[in-house]
Amino acid sequence: MKHPTSSCLKKDILKGYVFCLKNQGSSPSDAYSNLIQFTRTEVLNQKEVEEVFEKDKFDSYHNLTLAHDGICFDEKIQSFLGYAKTNRFHPLQGELKKIIGTEVYSEQFFVQGHRWGNEHKKKYNKDQMLGFLLCLKVQSLNKKDQKKVAQEAYERLKEVTGGEEHLSMEEVNEFYERIHRGEFIEQNHEQRLWDVMKVPHVMDRIVDFADIQSRRMLAQTSREFNRLTNTRPFHIENLTIIFEYEHKRVEADSEVLKSTRLFSRMGGNGRGEARMEQNGGDIWYDTELFNRPFVRRKTIQWFLNRPNLTVKNLKIRLRSEQNHLAENALLKVENLYTNSHVPLKWIFPGSLQKIVHSGDRFLLSPPKMDKFVSSGVISYSRRRKFMRFKFAMFTIRDRLNYDKVMKIKKDILQKCPDLREYKININLSDADFNQINMQMGTFNSRHSQNPNWERIEHPSGKYLLMTVVEHYIWFRGPGYIPGEMQKAEEELLERRYRLERRIEFRRDGTMKEDASGSETPSTITSPSETEDEENFFSSDSDSDDFNY
Repeated sequence: MKHPTSSCLKKDILKGYVFCLKNQGSSPSDAYSNLIQFTRTEVLNQKEVEEVFEKDKFDSYHNLTLAHDGICFDEKIQSFLGYAKTNRFHPLQGELKKIIGTEVYSEQFFVQGHRWGNEHKKKYNKDQMLGFLLCLKVQSLNKKDQKKVAQEAYERLKEVTGGEEHLSMEEVNEFYERIHRGEFIEQNHEQRLWDVMKVPHVMDRIVDFADIQSRRMLAQTSREFNRLTNTRPFHIENLTIIFEYEHKRVEADSEVLKSTRLFSRMGGNGRGEARMEQNGGDIWYDTELFNRPFVRRKTIQWFLNRPNLTVKNLKIRLRSEQNHLAENALLKVENLYTNSHVPLKWIFPGSLQKIVHSGDRFLLSPPKMDKFVSSGVISYSRRRKFMRFKFAMFTIRDRLNYDKVMKIKKDILQKCPDLREYKININLSDADFNQINMQMGTFNSRHSQNPNWERIEHPSGKYLLMTVVEHYIWFRGPGYIPGEMQKAEEELLERRYRLERRIEFRRDGTMKEDASGSETPSTITSPSETEDEENFFSSDSDSDDFNY
């Protein structure tokens, strides 16, 4: 039997595969050749193989599993809270509350942190251990007694991990069953089976009904499935991507695909020393940061490089320029919510209907914006080139006076032929406010419920309406659409403050609070719905480059 092609496996799995060969006495060069024969392409180079040979054991990390499949482990969470308090990782407690909600545990539960127990122990890299088992399985595929093969593999793995059980016999059996079902390595199925699978529309329908995680896995099983996952129509209603140093998150239609938060010790040197991760209903905490990956770029790139993907609402928050995330993407997006101009490079212009911008560094230079000038836009941008848009709402933080307001009016008349509506939040003194209203003949007060509008002849032959009320300059142009601004403001308010539904976490019931608020053992479980308020549009910068 020929060795199967397994080039799509994770590098850690292949490192475990190489570690198994090392453990059996192979040389680095022989292990490299064996791996090439297994993968049929170079996934690990010679140097990476040699680095595996320099180690005497699997890579390890310290972690504590706080929840699995939505079930929170009471004792582990209290152990975690005690550790966080002792080591001054106070923000971790707040982050845990945000993930699981505030109704699962009382405030008293969070206040009482038990001592850090034995749950926080060193664990070996699971992918590398699976790679070790995979190597043993490939070498034993022709043996009849596969139960004995699994038992021997379990004992061999336990031997190389110092006699400790890091994967149970049940987990080993389950992994080998997955291999039998066709995962991890190719199977020599009869050609007639593949002929059945290729009946028209069968594979198409499998891809069409697959969820996101299943699509990603299907793409790795065969060339045909990979082609279909890149060509069959794929729609996501809401896609959230956060890519900052301290916080990385990917969420699609309320399913948390991956989330990582990095924290520094209070009073420390600013370097990250603790990390909390979430993958769906699983939450865990790491103290050895560099042995386990963050949300990797390729997770994000998988979405941004789907030519067949359409997204109704794409929310992207970047800390700085991240051009490398998707250099050649042309994603079909209807509504974009972002704090950066960078995602505009990744979007197919014919699909974009609206941009909601929340940052101060929105660079609307012609090379970037020409293809989007037809879009309807809600914008928090503070740049002068907002005039490229037909509809916008934004803030100017610099103090304005009468002359500057009149300059804005003049520019709008000259540069906005298709204006629908602009609402600009400004900083204006009472004296300038009154002067502007006197000159315009509107005589509005700060809090006029139905303000008067100045009617100005527009170059198009129609009229531009202008009013100054409260802390706003408000323009309505020839393309004005009644109710559009009100709808936009309601949407922003909803998106900024609404409580978004998250995974419903609940306690395992091993502890419960008595009347005094102390924790006692219990077998009672109290499921509770949780919700998480997340302000996606937070911004740390107050810089303002508006040039009026």
